[in-house]
Amino acid sequence: MALRLSNSGYQPKTGEKCSCRPGVQRDNCPRCEGTGQVIDFAAIRARGKPASNPDLSRVRAIGSNMTEAIHGTATVLYSYETPVAVHMEGIGYFKTSKKWSTTTSKHINKWLESHGASGATLISQDEIEKLARKGSTGTVSGPFWDAIKDAVHDRKHAESE
Repeated sequence: MALRLSNSGYQPKTGEKCSCRPGVQRDNCPRCEGTGQVIDFAAIRARGKPASNPDLSRVRAIGSNMTEAIHGTATVLYSYETPVAVHMEGIGYFKTSKKWSTTTSKHINKWLESHGASGATLISQDEIEKLARKGSTGTVSGPFWDAIKDAVHDRKHAESE
């Protein structure tokens, strides 16, 4: 199973229009998986090894083209090879603000529902990828993560009083 932590401009769509019809047929189409464009699955498989190799005992397939991996203190949902949602224990759920395919949106919603999450905070795809690479908020920097770290610190401080 290959996990790629950075999209790096790779596009598995061939540009060829799929012959399926919009609607239920397209959502279940194995050639385009809801995108309307034929996906080059051979190119996806040929991409090689992942950019990072998480402990494979902490990676599990949870559905067709859905993988969950634990990176440090983060549980990351991958749709195909792209990290699209994250759960930080004691902090909450985050999902990408980037619009992907209908299928990827379904993957995110199914994963959140399976975890009993009523919603998730939207964050940029770059932030999701940073977190997937680093594995915890302690090693991620930037204004968004600084605010998250401050909130966690304040919560721990309030609980100790």
